[in-house]
Amino acid sequence: IRGNSDNTTGFRVINATAPLIIDGATITGGNAVGGNGGGIRSTSDLTLLNSIVSGNKSSNNGGGIQFRGAELNVIDSVIANNESGRKCGGIHQEIDGEVRIKNSTISGNIAINDGGGINNEEGTLFIFDSTISNNTGLKGGGIQNEMDGFVFL
Repeated sequence: IRGNSDNTTGFRVINATAPLIIDGATITGGNAVGGNGGGIRSTSDLTLLNSIVSGNKSSNNGGGIQFRGAELNVIDSVIANNESGRKCGGIHQEIDGEVRIKNSTISGNIAINDGGGINNEEGTLFIFDSTISNNTGLKGGGIQNEMDGFVFL
């Protein structure tokens, strides 16, 4: 699934407000100008299986995925080469959500500020048998945990 953007108004590839399962897809080319979640923005339960989120941009938070206050499962997937103008190039988790990453790779993501790969704000993050490498951020190149968040590796 490829997003298109004129770099003026911007375009997010997927905006999920109800539970969603994505299996075997590539999410690329999103550009959320003035917003969050270049590839995917979700305010509901989201499961990403056997998928790739790559080459997305956000001028604010979550170049690849911006997730808020529900449950996110990333299984056998790749989150790579996404960029954010503020927090988190890869996955930005915000406000009491729960994120589980299993058998996945978070790599090559860039954030101008915090959490190049993953930024966990006020949530709970579980990482199982996964690789987090070559991400860049001002604080927490791989993982930035803040505001009473919990991380279990």
